[in-house]
Amino acid sequence: MSRRDRGWVFIDVLNGLIIVAILAAILGAAATARQRAMKRLSDSREAQRVAEAAIISMQAGQPAGNGVVVRPLSTESPVEGKLWVQVEATVNHRQGEIVGLVPKG
Repeated sequence: MSRRDRGWVFIDVLNGLIIVAILAAILGAAATARQRAMKRLSDSREAQRVAEAAIISMQAGQPAGNGVVVRPLSTESPVEGKLWVQVEATVNHRQGEIVGLVPKG
């Protein structure tokens, strides 16, 4: 192999290493984005669970709990002594909400 041929082999190897480095960077960025999306989904699910737990507590006659916003709705209730409410919960800037019937008062 002549000296000139060895120069082309080195350039080919260098190009291969550059391609591998670019692919590794893309894979790392994709893994990070996936991790952030999983965290956001987890927070959304937790907010929904908190809202559900609050409305269940209210249906049992107990207080809704801390960090929960309860808004009475203007819709008429089909059940005497019950009231439609919207319950909103927030976990790490992700919201969950649920609407349900709770006892008045």
